[in-house]
Amino acid sequence: MPTYRSTERAFSRYNENPGSGLGSGECPTAPPNTGYDFYAEEDERCVPVVTRSGAVSSEYRTMYDPTRDEYLRDVEKAKERGVPIGTVIEERVAANVRPRKMLRLLVTSRLHVDAEYGGPFWIDVADDARISEVKKLIGERVNILPGIIRLAYAGKKLDDHAKTLAQSGVRYWNEKFESWPLTILR
Repeated sequence: MPTYRSTERAFSRYNENPGSGLGSGECPTAPPNTGYDFYAEEDERCVPVVTRSGAVSSEYRTMYDPTRDEYLRDVEKAKERGVPIGTVIEERVAANVRPRKMLRLLVTSRLHVDAEYGGPFWIDVADDARISEVKKLIGERVNILPGIIRLAYAGKKLDDHAKTLAQSGVRYWNEKFESWPLTILR
């Protein structure tokens, strides 16, 4: 059985010409989450971090997980400077964090008529804000419980509360199409 990562085509009795979309069978099955520019950067790949011990982190960004040699170098650097090892670790993690970018998003609703929630409105939010934080911000503005708010942007549902707006592709598309709305779904 071919997977999305294989170059084989996923033939079945229901799909005699896979990957084409037009029945020609010329294209291999496309892997998910590829082909878009916003997946090219490593910090925006939407896969959870797996540590060397096999634990799966709820974070989607790279954590401090050095090799033994890197750790020993960090310990040596901390001793030379006379600071705790945690200070050196925080500096290394902070060096990998990209600068924040503020996004201006238009919020519309399919759940309410304009008079019920104050009509379409704009919010300013950082691109590293999590989906759950955006729901809280919208909930405070329109008096809806954040737990029942379902959001979509550019036709894609934003269901994973741990992802940031950048990891969900909102920053990428907002740079190109600033008027695309963040929609409250039914």
